[in-house]
Amino acid sequence: MKKFYGFLIAFSISLTSFAQIAGSWSNAVKTGNGTLNVQYFDNFPFSYHRSKAELVGIEVDMINEFIRWAKDQKNVTLTSNFIENKDFYTFYDEVKKSSGDVVGIGSVTITPSRLGEVNFSAPYLKNKSLLITSVAVPTLSTMADATKNFDSLTAIVVKGSIHEQEVLSLKSKYLPKLKIEYAASPRQVLEKMRTNSRYFSYIDLVSYWAFVKQPKSKYMKIHRAAISKEEMFGVVFPKNSDWNMAFNEFMESGLGFASSEAYKEILRKNLGEEIIKTVSVSNIE
Repeated sequence: MKKFYGFLIAFSISLTSFAQIAGSWSNAVKTGNGTLNVQYFDNFPFSYHRSKAELVGIEVDMINEFIRWAKDQKNVTLTSNFIENKDFYTFYDEVKKSSGDVVGIGSVTITPSRLGEVNFSAPYLKNKSLLITSVAVPTLSTMADATKNFDSLTAIVVKGSIHEQEVLSLKSKYLPKLKIEYAASPRQVLEKMRTNSRYFSYIDLVSYWAFVKQPKSKYMKIHRAAISKEEMFGVVFPKNSDWNMAFNEFMESGLGFASSEAYKEILRKNLGEEIIKTVSVSNIE
């Protein structure tokens, strides 16, 4: 019983401290208004400019739905301020070192190591990491085949991404002399691979799908022996933030946002039917 009361006291102190932080969700609820400084990673089709003045994508649409929910359900008026980042490493670092009303959208995979650095929302999208090469590279039957099939290739990957970790693991296990180059975004990775058959990379399923839908982009293949286990993308917040609590209520209350027509429409607008079932999340599957 003493431990229980101790927990209640600690929880009360925690809520009080959040309420005192300028830019916290607790403060926005108290005052009826607030600002969301949205750090985003420019990455089609998650968050990108369709024109110079129009920012769109899966994650942008989701932020706008959250703002609508805050107004309708909590009577909190939120103003959004989108801040662009051209590379993933800078984007993630900006969120990690921030505080208050900062939220990050950047197709960020929820991992145990990142949970020690930042807060996450409930997952909004499933993912798999794909190992891709030119179609001319012999297909891997097992990962051990990389020793001979990939020995003359160079890895190219986004710095700070989960794919960098996967490339480093492949280097450690099978390719000790592997050369690694870095790109700012999945789009840059894929563009370089399209023009140079000596590259290979790991890439997110959605990014790969979006790329191969373009003309002259069908000269790469997936090595199915290396497809990752299911991963989850989440919205990311500074460690001292309470905005993840609001996002979790938005995403998980009732049947969950992922079961709503608004969520389904976001996916239909930004993705093809052939991939939606694979990547969508739902609390009632």
